[in-house]
Amino acid sequence: LAAALLLLALVFAKMLATSVTLGSGGSGGVFSPALAIGALLGAWLGGLAEPALGARRQTALAYDAETVVEALPKTYQQMAGLIAYYNRCAFHYLALTFDEAIGTCLHVFSCLGDWPDGRLTVALDKRVKVPEGQPVRLRVEASGCVVRFFYGLPGGEWARIGPVLDASLLSDEAGQGEHGNFTGAVVGMAAHDVSGQAMIADFDYFDYFDRVEHHDVIV
Repeated sequence: LAAALLLLALVFAKMLATSVTLGSGGSGGVFSPALAIGALLGAWLGGLAEPALGARRQTALAYDAETVVEALPKTYQQMAGLIAYYNRCAFHYLALTFDEAIGTCLHVFSCLGDWPDGRLTVALDKRVKVPEGQPVRLRVEASGCVVRFFYGLPGGEWARIGPVLDASLLSDEAGQGEHGNFTGAVVGMAAHDVSGQAMIADFDYFDYFDRVEHHDVIV
């Protein structure tokens, strides 16, 4: 949001500077300033829907990661949460979002290596309603080729959400397409708003812990 406001401020600053220059008889032209203003406006509009990802590399086959997110989504196009990510075609995402029938809720989205289309699948038959405006604790546990998500309210116990998910697709071996096999898996905090309303999502912390244990398989 701060970056979007800065870009918008630069638009007005450039317009003011161009007006003062031309009004005082200076030779600044209008074509180049128009290009600059157009580029800044385009960057501002694009930034309103730009996804945000703050993540760290997965450094062990088994790990735990958790965060706390607080947001006020008002449409299904707004979401924020915890993501296990390889690229745009391979990820699992536990997201705080909105449903017209139940309001603020949690949902699990995945993209199961569907390159190049990146089609989403949903892992929950029914979204899980959570209180509006309250922080929600989110947790992911990975063990070998499986990933499990959990959630909790402040002061409450952890509860499983969604099925056991396939973590094997979050790997260099599963990558497809040009440059598909080089990034490595990451886990972290994500926020998206494709409505263009620039929803604010606050994350209190992000913790990551490697574990040494046996590795589960999907059954």
